[in-house]
Amino acid sequence: MIGLAALALVRPIFSIVGLIDALGEPAAPLLLTLAWALIVGLSRVREPLLTLVAAGLSYAVATILLSAVLSPILTGHPQGPLATPFAIVPLLVVDTMWGLIAGGLAVLDAGCATGVAPPGTSPPPTSPATAAGGGRNQPDGPVVASTANPAEPHHAAAAPAQSNPHGRP
Repeated sequence: MIGLAALALVRPIFSIVGLIDALGEPAAPLLLTLAWALIVGLSRVREPLLTLVAAGLSYAVATILLSAVLSPILTGHPQGPLATPFAIVPLLVVDTMWGLIAGGLAVLDAGCATGVAPPGTSPPPTSPATAAGGGRNQPDGPVVASTANPAEPHHAAAAPAQSNPHGRP
């Protein structure tokens, strides 16, 4: 999460050195949003939405602190959210929403990467061979419930035939 916020600090640094003008204003945020979504979506983070909401909020806090430190050095006087405190809350809200949008994209990306349909969508249709178990690697043997987690099936290994010395079942 902190690494994602640090990655987003490229945007204000690009702005300071003038690269935002070369890329165009919407390019940097769009590229960073795409980077966040791909990084989190493909890395299979347990909670991609929450992770990127927290990254957006962390980015907002880092931006406030960075502007408080750098603006007096670069311009000779404080600028940014701490110089205009009424801008702090909107900055926190906007950057948190940015994380929420990137998190939504990451959830979709994670679903595409794993082949799992995103919530609210129907799974792809199956062929008769797939529905009957064909085309999938399944271990031989009966499926039995585990005592550790009854909802998770386990495959029983074939037990060797044992002789019954007493002739009883």
